[in-house]
Amino acid sequence: MTDVCRMILGADGNGAYGVFVTLPGFDARTADPADNLKWAFRSDWSRIENLHQVGRVTGLGPSSSLQKRVDFPALPYIPFVSVRYESAIGTMQDDPWCKGNYVEQAYFTPLRVHVGLDFFRVGFPVGSSQSAASPAVPASAVYFIWKIPVAVPA
Repeated sequence: MTDVCRMILGADGNGAYGVFVTLPGFDARTADPADNLKWAFRSDWSRIENLHQVGRVTGLGPSSSLQKRVDFPALPYIPFVSVRYESAIGTMQDDPWCKGNYVEQAYFTPLRVHVGLDFFRVGFPVGSSQSAASPAVPASAVYFIWKIPVAVPA
């Protein structure tokens, strides 16, 4: 077993001080600071919120035919994907809400997202009571694919 150091707190050996964390398989002591594909985080980055792709998904619903696949250029890791509902009036929401009789009632069926190296699949759970035709449930969503690696269970 090789001795791999994935995190440094302090001097990185190149004159920078901070927190430096590599992706699995790369040593923080020897990885090139300019090679962003080897790093999960470097506190000397001027920006960490780099977006890989942004877009809109339409026609979402509860049947398997209404589960949508979105392809994107592959990254060397599974990226963080954020999906937000887009309501009929253009409001972005984390959760869909509908007006009830004098009370706001939440739908408790969130969108499900499955992410791979070069795609993600999004939609309501198959067989849920949500309907793409219902005005209370948005039939579209906006997505953001971030250049931030997600830890994958072993």
